[in-house]
Amino acid sequence: MLGIKRVHACAATSSERFLHAPARVVRTMAVHWDGQFMRILLVEDHAVTQELLRQMLALVAGAEVVHVATTSAAAVDWLSRHDDGWELAVIDLFLADGHGFDVLRKCRGRAAHQRAVLLTNYTREPVRENARRAGADAVFDKTTEMKGFITWCRDAQAALAG
Repeated sequence: MLGIKRVHACAATSSERFLHAPARVVRTMAVHWDGQFMRILLVEDHAVTQELLRQMLALVAGAEVVHVATTSAAAVDWLSRHDDGWELAVIDLFLADGHGFDVLRKCRGRAAHQRAVLLTNYTREPVRENARRAGADAVFDKTTEMKGFITWCRDAQAALAG
């Protein structure tokens, strides 16, 4: 599946400086190994951040965002109805309604191959430890650790495919 789309993005706040990008054409390609995609649930309430995370996750071969939820209630509901419909949950901490810890707690009973990641601007302790206790496999800062997040996602996809 190959697509071309025009992307417009701008920084909304200083904490989202990684989001600033001029309008450009981005080529996206869905690649899979042995028919296995890494299906991603994206839980993010900010539209610009959603789009940029989709672009970044498109850099991970075999990754596909299968659902986007903007509230913790919507994410928990989707997880309840699709317990085997995802391999990676990428979860923002502060949402328009609720917070990511509720979503992480819902992910606790997941299958062994499923992973949950907290992606936030608030990574200082005790947030990282609380996220791990709630069920996060990893915690990444949106402003300083995006390269590490993508590397982590690539490693997760390679383990899934391998």
